[in-house]
Amino acid sequence: MDRRMLAQEYLILISDERGNLPAMYIESAKGGLIAASLMDMLLCDAIKMEKKKIAVSGSLPDDAEPAASLYEYISEKIPGTFKVSVDYLLSANKRFNCLMEDIGESLIKQGNAEKAKGGFLGNKDVYIPEPVYKENLVNSLRKAVASEDLSSRDTYLFLLLKETRMLHRYFTSEESAEIKRKLIGIKQKPNNRQLMEIMDFVDNLIFLVLCLIVFGAVLV
Repeated sequence: MDRRMLAQEYLILISDERGNLPAMYIESAKGGLIAASLMDMLLCDAIKMEKKKIAVSGSLPDDAEPAASLYEYISEKIPGTFKVSVDYLLSANKRFNCLMEDIGESLIKQGNAEKAKGGFLGNKDVYIPEPVYKENLVNSLRKAVASEDLSSRDTYLFLLLKETRMLHRYFTSEESAEIKRKLIGIKQKPNNRQLMEIMDFVDNLIFLVLCLIVFGAVLV
């Protein structure tokens, strides 16, 4: 099947049949979408991460255009820590909505989602995943769980789903345990330095988001 950006696939997986994000894990889901967008930019060398600091390192390619609003936000900041990403999530809801809208609209153009009204009051734009594409994506991930090795793309996506508590939506307890086992094994391989750095980045970003929810303050 044709695969999409990590952020696009992640949005498809966290959205239900009505286009709504999971109510119980809404903030961690938002953090996951930001993390996925950052990972997309890291993988195309548009941004760099050195000693847990994020900065623009190159132009944003056309296929990563849905992350443009986040890319512009980072380009305006002095290279900063994860706090830059968390500020983006919490300090201005409008900015996050812009990122989600850009990702959702890109899925519509590709035929993988449709736009509708949803949310608590039914007046919010939501993006309903195309059912066949979503089913094919989930089946592809299930096959990956049963395979001997994970691709880098599937590793990142599984990590995002694990850290934002979304694995149970699509995988059995046995499959979830196998995914976690594979992720631990990947981290323990010394030749996976870049992969380990990105995995640690996601771990820390989601942890910060969850801390912010609990304590209600931006951590520095």
